Amino acid sequence: TTTLKGPVRQVRAVQDDERDFFYDDNDNKVFVGKKGYWPYGEEEYSTVAWVEHQFMEDFTVMDFESYDFETEHMSLLNERNGQWLDKTNNLTLWLSQGCYISKKCLITDFGRCPNTILESLPLGFTHEKPRKMVPVSRDSPDLKEEYKLPVGAEVNIKCSEHHQKITSDKWDSNPNDKLLTVKCLPNFKYDIPTDGFPRCRSYCPAPRRLWNITTMKSDTLPLQKIYTEDPSLTFREATHPEVGYRQLKPSSYAGLILNEEKTDLDEETWEGEKIYYVCINSSLGVEQAESPEIAFRCRDDGVYNVPENNSWPECDIKTTTAKPPIIDGVKISLREMDTDLDNVMLWKDYMTAQAKGNSKDLFWKVTVPFGILILVGLVICLLFTRHDSLFCQVCNRDYEVKQMQNYGHKDYEYS
Repeated sequence: TTTLKGPVRQVRAVQDDERDFFYDDNDNKVFVGKKGYWPYGEEEYSTVAWVEHQFMEDFTVMDFESYDFETEHMSLLNERNGQWLDKTNNLTLWLSQGCYISKKCLITDFGRCPNTILESLPLGFTHEKPRKMVPVSRDSPDLKEEYKLPVGAEVNIKCSEHHQKITSDKWDSNPNDKLLTVKCLPNFKYDIPTDGFPRCRSYCPAPRRLWNITTMKSDTLPLQKIYTEDPSLTFREATHPEVGYRQLKPSSYAGLILNEEKTDLDEETWEGEKIYYVCINSSLGVEQAESPEIAFRCRDDGVYNVPENNSWPECDIKTTTAKPPIIDGVKISLREMDTDLDNVMLWKDYMTAQAKGNSKDLFWKVTVPFGILILVGLVICLLFTRHDSLFCQVCNRDYEVKQMQNYGHKDYEYS
């Protein structure tokens, strides 16, 4: 603080209108604490300062009781008698002893940000805020609510899937952790960006972490975090089918090596990007192909699509002849094209005959057969749609017997 000049205070450090007080039963004003002594003369004056104390630890209502703190704080003030003396017993700081009585000193819990916004994050996102249930008040310990972060606290927002991370991390102090760290502000809102909110995208770990079985055992990979976060699940090795990672070190027979000019061993790879391998002997080709290089893509499940162990492609002498799969593919394509061509020629002959007006062939081939079918259908409809028809009587031999038995019956409907 800075010293300020004000009204003459004589020999008192604090005037009565600036002291804490209360009224007794007789409505008399009672000042709290000492007036203090001011030995510095009339030309120097003090400044009143209000100080706010915040505790670093986040206490719950069961851990911290404001009444206990008030009692302890007042006992400390009374020990000093409201005055802070220097080594020469001169007053250097006057402490108010009556701020609790005058209600100027307030003890309150932290302001806290509601959980609503964290539970309404865009699809694919979650947060790391504790979800524990805490008591609402000491008087009702059984009444609980989900924990809320106090003002000034931070929480990380991340992707729900372990093999995904945010595409942009530019809003907090650490741009490399791929976590969106937000703070609970004094207005009880989180400073979540409203424009350009990042999205989640799958990625594969750095190749060095997946190079062989030894490196994978000494690390906890993204797809293994589900087992470390849930103790009820049995931990799985990285190469377990439920996890799915594969060793990136090629089998020794393959003759391949990672192309470090195109692939960084320590850099993570986004979904769709590739890691590259090259033949150790550049005069050879992968699977006898012209190129000595082969690439494997990072899949959307966070795993490289490299082959399983002992099934890697081999580097061999390059050949100009087509490989058997290519030859088979060409033969199948030619066969399908021949079939399509035969069908086209048949339709061509048919349409040509129709265009020439060869109605005689069309009459015997089309009109007569369809006419016979229509006639047969009409006859069947006439014979089978009446109750007294010959076919109905043959199928239902007791038709006349029923007619005779029910003769004269008022509810029977005669045909």
